[in-house]
Amino acid sequence: MQDILREPQVKISKHLRYLRDHGMVVAERRANWIIYRLPDSPNPVLVENLRCLQDLIREQKVFQMDLERLEQIDASECTPKGVKESQG
Repeated sequence: MQDILREPQVKISKHLRYLRDHGMVVAERRANWIIYRLPDSPNPVLVENLRCLQDLIREQKVFQMDLERLEQIDASECTPKGVKESQG
């Protein structure tokens, strides 16, 4: 996420903590890793925010650049040992 968003780890961790505390992501600890995912039953605020982000990706260059950086990352290099990409 640091490479994609070009933000420091501390800032990303604080934002993920906020999202977790407000039920917008689910966190699961696996050894030294914390794996984040969207909840199985997202609340209405999260659903609306995700819709807004979908619109912004189409309209705002900064989000398009983030998406381009995401597409360049080899996911196999980001997955901790013993954690399958399809889990979550």
